[in-house]
Amino acid sequence: MRRREFIGGIAGSAIAWPLAARAQQAGRPRRIAVLMGTVETAPDAVGLTAVLDRLKTLGWTDGVTARIDIRWSKSDPVLTRDNAQVLLALSPDVILCHSNPALAQLRPLAGNTPIVFVMVADPVGSGFVDNLAHPGGNVTGFTNFEPSMGAKWVEMLKEIAPKIANICVLMHPETSAHQAFWHEAAAAAGTLGIESRAAGIHSAEEIELAVANSCGSVKPGTRRFPSCGHRSSPESHHCSRGEVESALDARLPHPSDGGRSCILWCRYH
Repeated sequence: MRRREFIGGIAGSAIAWPLAARAQQAGRPRRIAVLMGTVETAPDAVGLTAVLDRLKTLGWTDGVTARIDIRWSKSDPVLTRDNAQVLLALSPDVILCHSNPALAQLRPLAGNTPIVFVMVADPVGSGFVDNLAHPGGNVTGFTNFEPSMGAKWVEMLKEIAPKIANICVLMHPETSAHQAFWHEAAAAAGTLGIESRAAGIHSAEEIELAVANSCGSVKPGTRRFPSCGHRSSPESHHCSRGEVESALDARLPHPSDGGRSCILWCRYH
């Protein structure tokens, strides 16, 4: 089973807990709010489908025993906050929240409404929960990354390609979890004699520039990176996983071919 589908199935069970706790109340349908931090595309849509399928298996069917309200935020902080306010105005019984930026916007507004998060990195270091064993408060969920993985990425790269001499970490500088990953990666790189740098990214253009600076610029008039949709602020640009990977593949020598540079990408949900 794919990781997102697996997490989605477990998350569906977690969402059902507060619903079951309130099942003795009047027989109205339970209200479930879903705040997604990205655009409505795979693989995130696949994970959400797994959540909804699990809820249905547990007896919580949209339009019958539950009302499920979903908002996609397109990696836009303003839209994320607006969506959070719209969903909270519906007085949900529980909220499913996807991504660090979305949880950062939602948590201060949610009061005592139960929140179950998914695809959130370093929830303790980000200040979302007290600790992993006993999160405390009204927030619980599932984490998919923790900071020490930054060091592991660098160590694995050195094993795979011993000639690697420098790395660039693409990251969202406003996300504290990415800062934590970066510090771990930089420390490991220093120990292994690898030069490291971080590049803050918010848009297609910034990704392209970071790759060019790390691996050599392209000829004038050429553009190997596919265009991404423009929005009103730099933080609201959204680039798909496929677009970023295409940019990196188009420009970066593979370590097995003698390449001495590497890009590490902290995907910013």
